[in-house]
Amino acid sequence: MERARKETPVNLITIFGVISILASVLDIVQTLSSGGTFIWTTTIVTNVALLLVLGLAMRINK
Repeated sequence: MERARKETPVNLITIFGVISILASVLDIVQTLSSGGTFIWTTTIVTNVALLLVLGLAMRINK
């Protein structure tokens, strides 16, 4: 019983985090679906830049 009481705040924070992430994803999808070429281009360029930075960071940490 005590364990369940201690885990309740953690579970609530986890649920709030998941809902927040889902809301962000839906917002991004809505923006992309109503956006023009500029929105799509900046999204693709940003994702490519993030992948390059991730690859560089992984190579440095080897």
